[in-house]
Amino acid sequence: MPDADYPGAGSRPPRVRETRPFEGICKLAPVLLQNDSKLMKTIVGFVQKLAIDDETPVRCNIASEVHHLGVDHFRGQMLEQHIWPMLEELAKDEKWRVRKAFIAQIPQLARCCCGNETTPSSEGTDFFEKKIQPLMILGLSDHVYRIREETCQRIAEVIGYFGKKNTLTMVASGLDLIDQKSNCLQRMTCLHLIAQSAPVVDPKSIDSQMKQILLDACKNEVSNVRFTAARSIEAVLPYVERDVVKELTIALSGLKEDSDPDVQYYAECALVVAGKFA
Repeated sequence: MPDADYPGAGSRPPRVRETRPFEGICKLAPVLLQNDSKLMKTIVGFVQKLAIDDETPVRCNIASEVHHLGVDHFRGQMLEQHIWPMLEELAKDEKWRVRKAFIAQIPQLARCCCGNETTPSSEGTDFFEKKIQPLMILGLSDHVYRIREETCQRIAEVIGYFGKKNTLTMVASGLDLIDQKSNCLQRMTCLHLIAQSAPVVDPKSIDSQMKQILLDACKNEVSNVRFTAARSIEAVLPYVERDVVKELTIALSGLKEDSDPDVQYYAECALVVAGKFA
């Protein structure tokens, strides 16, 4: 593996380090890693060094492609002591594009960790819940909007993979974290998460976990939060039971009389949708 000689690779231009070495390893990793512990350590060592490269595009590429390594081949000590610390560093990288690239790969990592979609392995699910899930929750309160937006989308994907029951705790934890924040931008993220999650969560969880957050947001003093609440209500209406539709419709009727024209507009749009499910 000449490309694994990182000291030599370090003298290459950043663009070469960004694409050439890791691309080949990613394609071959699932085959190379089988029953070859020495080669596994060599590959992991090489990727770890690329993950802390001085050049942001190199680290970003690692974050974008790391799931191709075949995380399911790494178990026990190798996973806990080598692979996971590297993933955690990428998730907390100082550059937001690297963090975003990592968040985008979480659904793929979930599949790699947990195996069969219909019957995820208990070991893989446990690893996801204890290690990867907390990073997703942190992504919801990131100071960069693009990362918060990406996290909401990826959480919805993970829910679709694991199933409604296994991910209710994750959504609830995320809602609890950001709903307690006084920052209106993070409150809006909370509403975006509800809108993204509605199609794939149990309707009862919308009633028990999400409805009150939507109703409270309709009364928020910040107009951007109120019109985001109206848009989120519009997104969840097709997925809730009729009695919940009635409660949300009452809140929308109040927003229709709001002093802010944008709030009025989005409330009227949502009321049109509510009329179809009343």
